[in-house]
Amino acid sequence: MLRLKLQRKEQMKSLLKIVNSIPRDKLLHFIACYLLVNLLSLFLPNILACLLVLVVGISKEVYDKISGKGTCDWKDIVADLAGIAAAYLS
Repeated sequence: MLRLKLQRKEQMKSLLKIVNSIPRDKLLHFIACYLLVNLLSLFLPNILACLLVLVVGISKEVYDKISGKGTCDWKDIVADLAGIAAAYLS
């Protein structure tokens, strides 16, 4: 039993190390898309909610590029996709 607790503690440390290495902006993209898909899924079919959130995420990056008010980063879209996938699979 003690060995299992120590193993879980080490796993949590490893997970926290990974999460702490992810830039805050990417975590926010992931969380926002995850929450948006779950919220929209209350009113729309799940796949439609996913597609809508993806379109919004890509549109935001295009807006950043065109307006110059933000930084267009493909890694933001990857973080969006990860949040969308996590919501879809949950």
